Amino acid sequence: MDSLQTTQNSNSLIIKQKTITAHRLLLFFRNDNKNNRNK
Repeated sequence: MDSLQTTQNSNSLIIKQKTITAHRLLLFFRNDNKNNRNK
């Protein structure tokens, strides 16, 4: 029971980290596009 809970917790942590990384990448690309247009 305990190990199952731990697995679920670490899985949700990984998903959160992946989501955060994806958002950062999106923001980075958006900013990059803005900078390219301004040149």
